[in-house]
Amino acid sequence: MSGRQLLVGTLVIILMSMVAGCDCVPSFWGIVTGDTDSSDTTSDTVQKFVPSLPEYSGEEITVSYEWEFREGSGSGSITHPFNLVVNIPAELYTYYSSLERVPVPDYSVYVTHSVDDAFLQTVADSLRDLAEQKGFDSEETVNFIASFVQNPDSIAYALEGEEGEYPKYPVETLKEKEGDCEDSTILLGALFELVDYEVIMVSFPAQGDNAGHVGLGIAGDFGGSYYTYEGKRYYYLETTDLWTVGDLPDDYTNSEATLYEVAPVAAMLFTYSHWKITDSLIGPDTIDIQMTMRNWGTADAEDVHIRASFDGDSWYSSDTFDLQAGYEGTQSLLLDLPSDADIIDLQLIYQQQVADDAEIELNN
Repeated sequence: MSGRQLLVGTLVIILMSMVAGCDCVPSFWGIVTGDTDSSDTTSDTVQKFVPSLPEYSGEEITVSYEWEFREGSGSGSITHPFNLVVNIPAELYTYYSSLERVPVPDYSVYVTHSVDDAFLQTVADSLRDLAEQKGFDSEETVNFIASFVQNPDSIAYALEGEEGEYPKYPVETLKEKEGDCEDSTILLGALFELVDYEVIMVSFPAQGDNAGHVGLGIAGDFGGSYYTYEGKRYYYLETTDLWTVGDLPDDYTNSEATLYEVAPVAAMLFTYSHWKITDSLIGPDTIDIQMTMRNWGTADAEDVHIRASFDGDSWYSSDTFDLQAGYEGTQSLLLDLPSDADIIDLQLIYQQQVADDAEIELNN
């Protein structure tokens, strides 16, 4: 015996990165290819890990907002008081508050989650109607809608504790009437999208005394500070205080921002692995690796594959497979095992990039 006979191992995969994606059909078939004589084809199951929205009971949570918006500047400015009442379906709030948080840095997945679209559309339309009643132009409308989220009288700025730090879906922030920078950016980004403004998310890294920060970029005929994304100018909009579009706080003027498109994306990550090594009396030992992964995003992932390497140079790949948004699936690889192998590197490949990676230590 080689000492590896029927060795079974499991580990939790550390989530490392995210990717964007497109349409797919859920199916899993793994065929090993590469410089190995062993190959096997297995079919594996997929299952939905995101729950479905419960049936609407008619119960609603009524939330009232009051805030002020200053139109114009200087002595000619006018301050308008506003109030808005929204009725949040109770099931909708319960649904979003119970969802697992998405372990990726691209908060657009919170904006593009579509279950709340119909409800959020009523809020966005109400704000746009208020702006039209006052005769606001496009820039004033942007600043007015932003003021609904920026003003502490309507949505208060509140930092969660270290143990409670997590991004909120728009419905959560609306019901709780408070949130930090990513929460206000997610909510405001969703509202702008629903009234046909093009937005991006602008993420600043932690630097010196400044913690990481998130704001919006909005396309339009504005002035001030902007970021160029795919050939278009997006003017910065701070979401946590009463700033106007194009005003960039001094703390972030020298920071290199990461820009995220607000569009449905796939987010493919490993979640778990299981492997079994079996001795062979007439040839190489074999290892059966089963990698479980989730698509945490809001778009389906197509043409994904996993690959493994014993030395970092030669890679053995599965056939491509697809995974719908909100689904988890398992993919298998059956490989001949070199006698001196101690570590296996694994990569999850999507859109020709490494979406996530993991390592198996065979001697542990």
